[in-house]
Amino acid sequence: MSKRILILSFLFIIMANSNLLAQIKMVTGTVTDDKGSPIPGVNITIKKTTKGTTSDLDGKYKLAVNTGDVLVFGYLGFNNEEKTVGAQETINIKLKEDLQKLNEVVVIGYGSARKKDLTGAVVSFKPTRDEAAIATSIDDLLQGKAAGVAVSTGGSTPGSAGSVTIRGANSLQGDSQPLYVIDNVPQSSTGQTMRNSSGDYLPPLDPMAGINPNDIEDIQILKDASATAIYGSRGANGVILITTKKGKAGKPTIRVSVNYSMAEATKFIDLMNLNEYANFWNTKYPSDQRFIFNGNQISYKYNGTDENGATVSKQIPINNRNWQKEITRASLSSDYNLNINGGSKDTKYSFSTSFKDIEGIVKNTGLKHGDFRLNLNTTISDKLSLGFQLSGFIRKNNMMSGGNSTGRASGAIIPTALNTAPYLRPTDDVTFAADVDSRGSVLSWLTDYDDISNEYRFSAAFDANYKISKDLKYTFRTGGNLNNVERANWYGLSLYNGFVNNGYLSENRLKRNNYNVENLLFYNKSFGVVNIDATAGVTYDAYTFTNTGAIGRGFAYTNLRTNGIHTASNMVIQAPGQSDYQLLSYLTRLNTSFYDGKYIITATMRADGTSKFSEQNRWAYFPSFAVAWNIAQENFIEKNASWLSQFKFRAGYGETGSQNVGPYSSIFGYGTVGQGYASVAGSLIQGLGVSGISNPNLKWESTESINGGVDFGFFNNRISGSVDMYNKTTKDLLVNIPLPSSTSFASLTVNRGEVQNKGVEASLNIDVIRNKDFKWNIGGNIAFNKSTINKIGSTSVTGDKSSFFGSFAGDHFGSPNVFIEGEAPGLFYGFKTDGIVQQTDTYAVGAPFGSSAAPGNLKVVDVNGDGVVNLADKTIIGDPNPNYTYGFQTSVNYKQLRFKASFSGVQGGDIFNSNNRYINLASSQNGDRNMNPAAIANAWTATNPSNEYPSIFSNVVNGQIYDRYLEDGSYLRCTDITLGYTFTQQIVSKLGLSSVDLFASAKNPFTISNYSGYDPTSRSNNFDPLSRGLDIYSFPVQRQIILGVNLTF
Repeated sequence: MSKRILILSFLFIIMANSNLLAQIKMVTGTVTDDKGSPIPGVNITIKKTTKGTTSDLDGKYKLAVNTGDVLVFGYLGFNNEEKTVGAQETINIKLKEDLQKLNEVVVIGYGSARKKDLTGAVVSFKPTRDEAAIATSIDDLLQGKAAGVAVSTGGSTPGSAGSVTIRGANSLQGDSQPLYVIDNVPQSSTGQTMRNSSGDYLPPLDPMAGINPNDIEDIQILKDASATAIYGSRGANGVILITTKKGKAGKPTIRVSVNYSMAEATKFIDLMNLNEYANFWNTKYPSDQRFIFNGNQISYKYNGTDENGATVSKQIPINNRNWQKEITRASLSSDYNLNINGGSKDTKYSFSTSFKDIEGIVKNTGLKHGDFRLNLNTTISDKLSLGFQLSGFIRKNNMMSGGNSTGRASGAIIPTALNTAPYLRPTDDVTFAADVDSRGSVLSWLTDYDDISNEYRFSAAFDANYKISKDLKYTFRTGGNLNNVERANWYGLSLYNGFVNNGYLSENRLKRNNYNVENLLFYNKSFGVVNIDATAGVTYDAYTFTNTGAIGRGFAYTNLRTNGIHTASNMVIQAPGQSDYQLLSYLTRLNTSFYDGKYIITATMRADGTSKFSEQNRWAYFPSFAVAWNIAQENFIEKNASWLSQFKFRAGYGETGSQNVGPYSSIFGYGTVGQGYASVAGSLIQGLGVSGISNPNLKWESTESINGGVDFGFFNNRISGSVDMYNKTTKDLLVNIPLPSSTSFASLTVNRGEVQNKGVEASLNIDVIRNKDFKWNIGGNIAFNKSTINKIGSTSVTGDKSSFFGSFAGDHFGSPNVFIEGEAPGLFYGFKTDGIVQQTDTYAVGAPFGSSAAPGNLKVVDVNGDGVVNLADKTIIGDPNPNYTYGFQTSVNYKQLRFKASFSGVQGGDIFNSNNRYINLASSQNGDRNMNPAAIANAWTATNPSNEYPSIFSNVVNGQIYDRYLEDGSYLRCTDITLGYTFTQQIVSKLGLSSVDLFASAKNPFTISNYSGYDPTSRSNNFDPLSRGLDIYSFPVQRQIILGVNLTF
């Protein structure tokens, strides 16, 4: 019996396996696109298994399958296709291109549009999780990412502001920053900064610092007038639209991210050590041998009479001090982020909060920052939906970088660290009494100076959308910002300002508020092959900007520092400065597309009325018109150029405007005049008088722009990009012209002048490899912009063409920039040099050179050839405007592993490096400053007639600049390198999480540049359009290593 059962079982197994083997077969086929072209690298897998293959170069494949298996065909850029295996042995598949990228809806001004329907120059940027995690600010996020978007930093001080310029500056004296719109709420200009009561240089705070990069869903950059004209007077400098993350239906998703970072200075400037400095001093001052050498030990000797009349004579051993390293540190910072996202079908929410504790690389600098954001969207009915946004932040910042631009030790911590001799001067050195300005040491700045700011901002927005009909929608929006900033600067007794004032404290307060109300109608309807998308609306904006300040001197108690203004014996309360203005606007836009976006026409019109101008000039009108042709949708292209994925021609014209002028420039201002009058009783009566002259004829600046471009994509968009050419001209520039002293007024604001910007931009993106497990992408952009002042219409300061000087940069430099009709704006104007004056030279000088004719001095070129070097020989010596800017990125993804590197660069453009006057030119005015050892070792002497470095006894003229102060600003910087890993779901599920992700990033790992300063991207006064290309004691740029983890529950 058992044998019979065994035989039957054996036969059953054989039959079953025979039946199974009969079902397995080899399926072959070809995968093509909808135009019949083969697609290599397509992933073909058996659904719910790991078995599969890929198509070869001819799109062919073969795979062993069972009848009834479901084959899944997938390829990046195409929609997946599924096919069930039946009796057939050949399965050919046509994949349809995924049009989601082209049909993706992007935010534009007052609405949205499909990407394929855009007619203007618009750049879309969606920050990746890694990019958002390592970005310190909005401008940091944009660095090198978009053609024509130039970013300059205000230094690496935590919280300092960066400047963003799109397609060149439009105004000579007004604000050139773009308009930022966050979730449909316009923001106050980043160019509006707080009052500086002390008069010292203070780096501006970043007004966009409250936007957490982790909260950003996407960024749209509107560059040409056809895209920005819908914003009228606020769109002349470009518009940056920021959309934050919204809630998604489903169970709550909790995301937690934590990162820690360490930063250090990437560069130190080469200066003399103690041995080199002591030899230099004893050589330069043979009658004042302060330094005594005893083997390897150096002692400092000083003699004199102290404040009590006693004779002091000491000799104290000293050690080498590297002050640059002593003021810097390896800083440690942390960043914590939480996001909760979820909701039902009708109500969705997203809440995020973060806390940052950032240490600066310069000691005593840093900030603590906390923020939150809530986005709530709900659908009340099939007709009504509501949206609500609330956000805010609080931060405390110690910037530690104030001071002046005189170059003395009293200036700021950076010039002190660079200029101070490499030893610690004894505190009882009696020579201090004769050199009060040198009293402040590096340690004094670290222990006796504060630059503390406290800031908070709250923003709210509400929108209601009501569907009047299937094709017509009404939207009501309102939103606003409340922003308060308090900043205090304290100078203790060991610093010059504090010493001469017995303590010095300046306080400034800024209140910056704005709100807007919008009523909009949207109409969208198709009529056969024609689609009409229309927008019309009325908007109202109100802005309030208030500055107050106070200065305290004479403190009996100095330990209260920035909290002790009430203890000052001499307090000056400065008159508040207030700027209130309103803007009423009417707008309309009509976008018409034919044959599903094959041909597109867009026209906009906006009328702006501002309270800044008089009634007759209050209104201005800003039209735009643009067309686009999606040639890739034409039948003759689809049939004959299957490799062409997209090809769109764009052309547009538009007008925008600017009201970059004080809100009360068209009316007379009144204020207190003189000392007042005495009443009959003898009491003081203070009268009012005209404090500012008006110009009722002021009107809008207007910018006319022409743009032509092409968007392209080849081989299923594996290669894509765009090229744009533009020409924009700004007329009726708002400028201040000087008035004769007989008028009792210093200047008058008028409409005068014209500036032109024209250029070419290109961007390219290549998917070198793109399949399921391995992706490699390369992208880049480049932009050429040429700025020209076509007209100024003022007197000449250069002797020929109409021109005027830029802002004052300190008593050592005067006004380095000049603005000349027919030239690029902001050129450097000073003396050209030709080596060093030699003993055999015939060299005659006049004012202001004085004794600078002696051999060993800088040899200034006699530009006009009259045989005498004087002020008449000043000429253009440099140009701060770059030849072109560029950026590129590459990313590699292999399964769970990812890698990305980003670069940005500038070619051309001179930088005024103030260090060159003090460190690289060994002049007699340098006193006891430390300097570049090469400038001392190779200095001109009678026995070593160098033609590179002047004599240590040479002289330079104050209030003027030389070409030796300028350097080439070209650079290529690796802005970040990131390596990340996402754990597989199999591992994550065991931890009870939805996802786990780790990353490591290096920011600013290296820079290739010949610039001798700390940072070729840093610009002092970078929000002042009359100060261009200046680097006055910027902070060292920092290299940062970041380690982070992202968890999703």
